[in-house]
Parts: sequence; C-alpha cells; structure tokens
Amino acid sequence: MAARELLRILRPGGRVLVFAWAMEQNGRRKFEQGVQDVLVPWVVPGSRQKDGPERVYQRYYHLFREGELPALFQSVGGCAIEQVGYDRDNWYAVAIKENNVVR
Repeated sequence: MAARELLRILRPGGRVLVFAWAMEQNGRRKFEQGVQDVLVPWVVPGSRQKDGPERVYQRYYHLFREGELPALFQSVGGCAIEQVGYDRDNWYAVAIKENNVVR
C-alpha cells in the first residue's frame, strides 16, 4: 500500500502531501457516474508521425470520493491528518507521522 510506504519513509513529525483525482470533478473531464476505477487515454507527446497515428496508452486511475484519502492514511495508523481539501478537481490530504511505528 502506497500510504504505508510514504509513512514508513518519513521521520517522526514529517509531513506528506498527497493529491488524487476527485470523483466529484467539476472540470472538463467527464467520467461515468459512480465509477471510481477508470482508464484515461494518454497521448504520447511527439508521437505523431507523418501520416501515422499517435501513440495512445490507457492509464488506470482510482477516483477518490470525499473523505476516502484521509481514511486511507488513518487505516494505516501512526499518523495524524493535518489538513484535507479540494483543489482543481483533486482531493488532497496532509498527514504527519506520529512515531516510528507504521502498521
């Protein structure tokens, strides 16, 4: 689990800031209602050749619901949530490592 590893490598009192795409997006991206795990196309910059197609890969994303990101860190334990917010279609959380023990 990524949250566990982030906390493991922090020293006590260290902070980690994590941003993740929000399910509750208001911007230009439109996803199927209620679906949190999606594939998003990524066009390789400069991949278009003369008379040829662009290279496009599908990226996996998990869209986080409100409260899900801080709950992920709290499930790991050994940290306190300092701040949670929403910015430009992303949820973010700041976690502070409390001690050397991360489950």
